[in-house]
Amino acid sequence: NAEIIDILKQYNAIDDLQNTDGYTTLIFAAMGGNVTIVKALTTDKKNLNTQTNRGNTALILAANNGHSNIVKELLEAGAEVNVHNNHSFTSLMAAAQQGHLKIVEKLLTQDTLEINQQDQNGNTALILAANNGHSNIVEKLINAGANINATNLEGNTALMYAINKNLHLDRKSTRLNSSHQIISYA
Repeated sequence: NAEIIDILKQYNAIDDLQNTDGYTTLIFAAMGGNVTIVKALTTDKKNLNTQTNRGNTALILAANNGHSNIVKELLEAGAEVNVHNNHSFTSLMAAAQQGHLKIVEKLLTQDTLEINQQDQNGNTALILAANNGHSNIVEKLINAGANINATNLEGNTALMYAINKNLHLDRKSTRLNSSHQIISYA
């Protein structure tokens, strides 16, 4: 409720405290997609890159949840695009894996973006997009300079995942471990 938030802020409620899981008001607002609250919380440009206990930032969670308007606000406020969580997972990886093209496009406009970062399993945003069948994102990433021959820790490339997915092979040994949730909210 925006009215209650305004009242609490009027009485100097501290908005950058973290709960026991490391969440701040900005992280909650970004996860929920509330652009009005995110705008209000980013005016002072502090705590934009605060991380939860699992290392997630407001930007990573907004990208994962498909909130392109929140990603735009956070980037304009100065959120760091290359911050990664405890699994070395970035906002670009989250958006690419989930198929959020508009967010991928916005992240690709950032001059400081490191497009070929790898998560703890060696996966790049391109590998994650290919594994999840997001051809439009695969093309955007390649055109932006992603390494098409990058390999993950299992030695697999984006092309290998695309072929595997296309042929409907038994993916037990050659797919990303879908039971290992990279973005975790707890």
